[in-house]
Amino acid sequence: MSQGEYLGIWPLFIYGLACGDLVLNWKPSRHDIHWPHLATGILLLEVLFHSFYRFWENMDNLMPGYGPFLLQMIRPLVFLAAVGYFTPPPDRHPKEYFKENIRIIFSLLVIFVIANGFLEQDFYVGRIAAIGLLGAVAITRKEWMVYLVIALRVTSQIIQLF
Repeated sequence: MSQGEYLGIWPLFIYGLACGDLVLNWKPSRHDIHWPHLATGILLLEVLFHSFYRFWENMDNLMPGYGPFLLQMIRPLVFLAAVGYFTPPPDRHPKEYFKENIRIIFSLLVIFVIANGFLEQDFYVGRIAAIGLLGAVAITRKEWMVYLVIALRVTSQIIQLF
């Protein structure tokens, strides 16, 4: 195992922790479903899979050294923090918890998207729009805007496929 592969395990491990937090703590009953919270959870899961894949795909290009390693750790750590604020404790109703933490969740997602842009040196129109829209959700705390974020994510993924 090369040094780059060994160091690359840690960001992937943190993405795995975020996945575990998203999936293992998800136990809503029918009457507890809050649709913006559920939609955000699905969005976070898709972003997690995409980020995991992109990191794994570029693992051979990791630069050796402690500084580049720390830079690579920013994205999964910020994402893990966003998932931590997203996941309600067992004694809290998802709707109340989501409304209380929506500003923090989407602020962390803004940081995550900005970090992706800097580390990949790629600020395309979709990423800039995502930063603006995620920031708007964080500032306004309007839950219906979550669906706009999802529409933007789906649109950008479709455009990248073709």
